[in-house]
Amino acid sequence: MKKIQIIILALAAVFAASCQKTEPYNGEFDQVMIYVGSAYNNLSANIRHDLTHELSVGDIPDYRDKKAIIAFTHNTMSDGANYTTKMPPCLIRLYKKQGEAVLDTIKVFPTNYVDTDVDHFKDVLNSIQTNYKSKHYGMVYSSHGSGWVPCQYYSGASPAPAPKSLGAEFDTSVRYSYEMDIMELAKALPMHLDYLVFDACLMGGIEVAYELKDKCDYIVGSPTEILSYGLHYETMAGYLLRYKPDLESVCKDYIKNCSQGSIGLYDCSQLKNLAEVCKGLNSKYRNEIARVSKYDVQEYYTGNHPWYFDLEDIYTNAGMESADRAALSSALEKAVPYCDATPHFLSIVIDLNRYCGMSMYLPSAGNSTLNAYYKGYAWNRDCGLVE
Repeated sequence: MKKIQIIILALAAVFAASCQKTEPYNGEFDQVMIYVGSAYNNLSANIRHDLTHELSVGDIPDYRDKKAIIAFTHNTMSDGANYTTKMPPCLIRLYKKQGEAVLDTIKVFPTNYVDTDVDHFKDVLNSIQTNYKSKHYGMVYSSHGSGWVPCQYYSGASPAPAPKSLGAEFDTSVRYSYEMDIMELAKALPMHLDYLVFDACLMGGIEVAYELKDKCDYIVGSPTEILSYGLHYETMAGYLLRYKPDLESVCKDYIKNCSQGSIGLYDCSQLKNLAEVCKGLNSKYRNEIARVSKYDVQEYYTGNHPWYFDLEDIYTNAGMESADRAALSSALEKAVPYCDATPHFLSIVIDLNRYCGMSMYLPSAGNSTLNAYYKGYAWNRDCGLVE
């Protein structure tokens, strides 16, 4: 009897150990990649596919690894345009177990949670930081985007236009949405990020990068729009979860696999120097900049949205002297260590032949409303583009 008891106890110990081994690692992580899919909008099908069919087939962590992918997702009920059936946002941990991808739902938020509400979004990120402790976090943010412009401004309708701003969450229809601007995003981030990759339109602007420069080390964004299928997710986890995240390869894979587009990698540690150079140019060439025509500058916008122009080309058209041109080029080379673009965007709409990899507002192409809003950004406070 004693021998049998010993055998049973031994088997129980083995079984308990094997059960423990099946649980995903949950100590302190070496790296945590946060994927935000703000998709309660007309991108829901694309963003759902990016997570479940592209990111999940890539080089994702094994369930025992000290690396984690945590996705905050908010989708419509189906791939159709149903914006009346409220669906709860949720957190999903993505890992590989026995060679198969697992999408493990770890938390479901109330249906009244709004992705773009600063307090709600900060609560989501605090939950991640509390339960998945790490010294290294990075984020990929996928949704609509319109750079630095005010929420619900992009389409020009009233009172609540068809949205293109960051993280658009539709309410009832495409005509009503909740959004947040870049200043709100900066307030919502509770942790420092090694990188912030925007899979959203028009986020590759100096105003965006500069507002977030103290929140992250590197930013990836597109000065132009991004087509609905987005970035290339199959290889993304493998690049971003390396000991040193390989952001340049993320950029290269996007251009290699997209039919049309642009991308830029921004070193946040170099943006203060760029602001100092541009501050001098804005002071020296203020009258010339005011006379620059939007028709002469490399544009990144489509339709009637003339708020995104090539930063370097604005100053080139203002008639910089050779020494000033060299100083700006040097500052841009450091601030934008990598950029690339296809020759054209949207067929013949935009020829991308004067491309520094970063956009900027051209005040003469805007209006008094935008100028007043622009003054609230850190970039304008430090470089004085709009007086």
